Amino acid sequence: DASRPYIFRPSVVVQQLCSYIKQTRLGEIDPGNAYELFISPEGTPLIPRTHYDQIIEHLLVKQFFVAVQENVLKPGPAWQELFEQRAIYTNLLDPRRSTVEVVAEETGRKMGEIDRTVLPGVDFLFGGEARQATRMVGRKLIVRTPDTETAAQAPRLFTPWRPLSPALTQAVADELGVPRASDPSHLAMVIESDDEDESALPGAPMTWLFHCGGDAYGLILGDLLESLYRVRVEDCNNIYVVMKGTIPTQFFVFTIEQVRARLRQRWRQMESWYNLGRFQNALPLDVRRASVIESFDVAGFMRAFNGRRVTVGENSKQTKEE
Repeated sequence: DASRPYIFRPSVVVQQLCSYIKQTRLGEIDPGNAYELFISPEGTPLIPRTHYDQIIEHLLVKQFFVAVQENVLKPGPAWQELFEQRAIYTNLLDPRRSTVEVVAEETGRKMGEIDRTVLPGVDFLFGGEARQATRMVGRKLIVRTPDTETAAQAPRLFTPWRPLSPALTQAVADELGVPRASDPSHLAMVIESDDEDESALPGAPMTWLFHCGGDAYGLILGDLLESLYRVRVEDCNNIYVVMKGTIPTQFFVFTIEQVRARLRQRWRQMESWYNLGRFQNALPLDVRRASVIESFDVAGFMRAFNGRRVTVGENSKQTKEE
């Protein structure tokens, strides 16, 4: 998505330090000098020095490294475990963490890998043949040929969910014909009358605001609307926010600090929405939170919504059903 700015992922620091120490002649690093690894060719730091120092301290606490003398670090027990798993050479998420090896009970031969969705005792199709899962041994799922005919089916496969970006959501909204305001500086809003919604409380209609800004932007926008206009958000997604109550047809005005405050409350929920790297969980909490907020792109959110005006469209039951 070319519309999104480049974001440096602090988890790269963990992976690069773990890999770099293996390449040094004495198997040790000076963390102060190693900070130069994270400076651009133009001399711009890719990560604030305060965050870098927090990462170093956290990695010492978690025993990725041990301090043997002042300004000298050597590999610690956690690093040794990662090295044995050959996990220090990439920051890409490893899909194998969610898979198990399928091993034939009769021969002990590895047949392949499968998602961790098959439990012992379940019959399933694998390689075009029926197999019965008998037991788990570590990351190995032991299977055998069923004794009788079975109505085995292929196992369900799961892939990581990623929210739609603002740019992709705009394209999807255009393709689906989502209600849009005629003025590009406005947002479309549809208000349902009480007689169309039997569950609606008198005086509190349901309001649909079509923001078309993506999942993350929609979540924070809903939080802001609740705090500013005393509505209750019933549902939100990448295209719309549904609220109990109404908001005034005026310009949205909120500050960067208001947006950041909501992000500080929501960052854990949103952390898995961004591809922040395999070592994201190895970072201190402050740095993890900062990386989520930066990935959210507060400036982009402000450009998308601050100063936008709401336009009320005709109340259309067809719109709601679509």
